Amino acid sequence: MINKKLISFLGVLINIIWYISIPLFSLVFLFLLYQLIFVGNVNWDIPIRIPPNDFDFSITPNKPSYRFIAISAIEGKLLFNVVLTPLLICFVIVLVLATFYLILAIVYNLRKIFRSLRAGEPFDYANFSNLQKIGFYVLAFALVDFGKSLFNRYLLQQHFMNYGKDYNAKLSFGIDVILIGLVILVLAEIFRHGYKLKIENESFI
Repeated sequence: MINKKLISFLGVLINIIWYISIPLFSLVFLFLLYQLIFVGNVNWDIPIRIPPNDFDFSITPNKPSYRFIAISAIEGKLLFNVVLTPLLICFVIVLVLATFYLILAIVYNLRKIFRSLRAGEPFDYANFSNLQKIGFYVLAFALVDFGKSLFNRYLLQQHFMNYGKDYNAKLSFGIDVILIGLVILVLAEIFRHGYKLKIENESFI
């Protein structure tokens, strides 16, 4: 009973997200088009790694068992008001559309999975296909994020260098997102195996 209630609740939640996300993404995209057409510039943030020598101070621990060595792995974010070029416009549109598509595709396939779960068919072959698609979509998020970080590095090198600071744009490999995507693909294989066992049992009976 608890599992049925949980499945029903999650299914309703996924449906709400689906029906809200479409008009929300449409409004965001219209606002983006307004920025591109009428404003001509956007605020662009670039995550960076800050050299430790930019900070001239040290820390003195109050316990003799600890000794300060160095400052490392400092991260920050540069925020620029960027004039839109054709290259930047194309990149922004592709990035936004790819993000919206991946989110909607994940939610759409989740709806189909919960529909079959409510129907009492958890090991339907369609669930394997839908879950596998979700896994690949999640992996694609990591690819999109990595592409954005590469583009940020390109912008930083082309337009914001030689100002006395040696900043490097942070590359995002999305290790956590990749792990989530791989886990989902493993679960998809479990669904496929469950479907295979179901077919074998039905044919045996």
